[in-house]
Amino acid sequence: MRKAVWLSKVGLAAFCALALVAGSAMAQGGRDNVRFKKGDTWISVKITKESYKGVEAQGKGKRMPWEIQAIKHGDQSLNYISGESNLKQGQYERAMEKFKKVLADKKSPAWSKHYAAYGLAVCKHKMAEGGQPAALAAAAAEYAKVIKDKADGIKVPDAKFGEGQCYYEAHQLDKAKAVFEQMVKSDYGAFWQMKGKLWLGRILLDQGKGAEAAAVFNEVATAAKGKDDMSEIYYEAQLSRAQGLILDKKFEEARKLLTSVFDEAQEDNIKAAAHNGLGDAFRAEKRVREARLEYLRVIVLYLNSPEERARALFFAADCFQQMKDAGNARRFQAMLKQNYPESVWARRLGG
Repeated sequence: MRKAVWLSKVGLAAFCALALVAGSAMAQGGRDNVRFKKGDTWISVKITKESYKGVEAQGKGKRMPWEIQAIKHGDQSLNYISGESNLKQGQYERAMEKFKKVLADKKSPAWSKHYAAYGLAVCKHKMAEGGQPAALAAAAAEYAKVIKDKADGIKVPDAKFGEGQCYYEAHQLDKAKAVFEQMVKSDYGAFWQMKGKLWLGRILLDQGKGAEAAAVFNEVATAAKGKDDMSEIYYEAQLSRAQGLILDKKFEEARKLLTSVFDEAQEDNIKAAAHNGLGDAFRAEKRVREARLEYLRVIVLYLNSPEERARALFFAADCFQQMKDAGNARRFQAMLKQNYPESVWARRLGG
């Protein structure tokens, strides 16, 4: 009984602390903090303009959205803070409830309504992953609404990409292609234009047009190489090239490329993806034991890369099944369901 009372007091203290933080931010006149992927951080500034064309703050000039890691607005509501936290934890139903409250509150700042609408679309997308095309189409419509409601909003390029991803995942490649072509022709900036081109290459790959896809990936990788704000695009293009090589049964070439990606990359997500790619190459070549080792490396070494780790758990279990090791296969499937129950990989297991 004492333990329950102690926990309730801790919970109350945490809530009060959160409320004080929010109140303190508002007391400072809604000052904002902006953290960049590389370089400086804007602390206690006043954002004067925010759109997909740039973020401006008093005395700080202009920076492009894709350079930004995160923006913490000084006038965040508790519903918005909770919704973001729920989304990061994969609690999509709870997140949707909080985002809907932000949208319904007439006192919500304009920026938070835009962010909440995008968060709502992301939740619907995550809940539809690996599901029926109708659910993905509904998520795509939610992304389209974000764009319609605030044409220059900072989340518009993200929403456009999300719309294309929904159609891609639903295997509606013509609709996905149309969306990615719009991104290439848009004024979203070089980052998003290249992102759209990259996914046009992925569609070519899925259509069995390996040579055309390779040309696109090479073009994107060459254009992005060595540019700090394009590193994400560069590595995506390289990883996509490797997938194409695997499909073309050029296994040694794929492994060489993936090893170079691993050696170059600084971020754990990219390194984990490279290991998973190596696992895919070995598995396609029927070298199951070597594939299993690559997936196990991701599981053991990259705890902070949930998407890649979920993928690795799925294919590690598959490797154990091929090796007639039913016990370990079940063990890794159980780990996947327990740790990443909302992932597309857990859903692929069924049951």
